[in-house]
Amino acid sequence: MKLRNKILIGIGAFFVLGFTALRITVGYDSPCPPIAAPDKGSETMRAVILRCYGVPQSIRLETVAKPVPAAGQVLIKVHATSVNPAEWYGVSGKPLFVRLFSGIGKPDDTRTGFDMAGTVESVGPDVTRFKP
Repeated sequence: MKLRNKILIGIGAFFVLGFTALRITVGYDSPCPPIAAPDKGSETMRAVILRCYGVPQSIRLETVAKPVPAAGQVLIKVHATSVNPAEWYGVSGKPLFVRLFSGIGKPDDTRTGFDMAGTVESVGPDVTRFKP
């Protein structure tokens, strides 16, 4: 066997092994963590939280502590929202390529949704275009 063929077989085996390892890593599903109760005495709100991948078990309506907007942020009370392919791919974690950007094993960000309509409840410092 020529040296060139051995090198090509070695490179091919390296890529197959790397792709297989990536596929196993990205395909891992962490179990959904339990729901943590908000601190007593804190102001709460209901929110749709995404703690793990999969439909429908991953989406939960939970009572969480109301966040305080940081600099440049706005807190909006949502009245209506939509579901589009971006949410579906983020919630289901499929295709597995999506998990490279949103988190391996479980989502990095528990918030979901892109399109919504509502009223501004509070604004953070440095926000000038919106008012509660």
